[in-house]
Amino acid sequence: MSNKFIKQKNSSNFFIIAGEQSADNHGAVLMQSIQELIPNATFSGIGGKKMVASGLISLENIDKLAVMGFVEVIKHLSFFQELTHRVLKEIKSIQPIQIILIDYPGFNLRLAKKIKTQFDILITYYISPQLWAWKENRINIIRNCVDQMLVIFPFEERWYKKHGIQARFVGHPIFDEWTPTPKYDLCKLLRLNPDEPILTLFPGSRKQELSRHLPLFIKVAQKLRDKNHKIQFILGLAP
Repeated sequence: MSNKFIKQKNSSNFFIIAGEQSADNHGAVLMQSIQELIPNATFSGIGGKKMVASGLISLENIDKLAVMGFVEVIKHLSFFQELTHRVLKEIKSIQPIQIILIDYPGFNLRLAKKIKTQFDILITYYISPQLWAWKENRINIIRNCVDQMLVIFPFEERWYKKHGIQARFVGHPIFDEWTPTPKYDLCKLLRLNPDEPILTLFPGSRKQELSRHLPLFIKVAQKLRDKNHKIQFILGLAP
């Protein structure tokens, strides 16, 4: 993260929001990187166990944010409205040096709009919403409310530039978090044949994602296995 964005005030407090398991993983690594640059950095906001272990004072249990789909959001609307109020109140109280929003666009983009109307605080958005796939009109929120856009795929930097927004490709965080295991060691651990094709399925980290995606993933896996019985499958799950 550029020093331009982390040395604007005497404060060393960052307000950071992650709304799901993968963002908690990425947020914890990001916090550790900031602490290397600013040893006395402190963090408030919303995050999971890994971010809390890295020093975050979290306003809410991240599990309560793990909803998806229009119906689920409506059912929990009062919770999200109350949470937004608490977040804005906390930002006013601590006046952080910077606000960092990680993915989770349904909540974070709406929050970015409210923050910009009430505070003069730099906002960094880390891990872009998939605007290039759907809801492209949300780009106006980013144009008007986000000061620094950090993206994890090279094409996203070009996509934003095409739309008149400067974004910086910083690499995918999984390569900072993942310690690779040699293929043959992994296959021995999982009792797989290293000489046959292996396909890994990642249905998601939220309960709603699992219930919606996993049955379809299994059907696809069965069809692939019918065509090639040598294919081996690994299912990747969040804790």
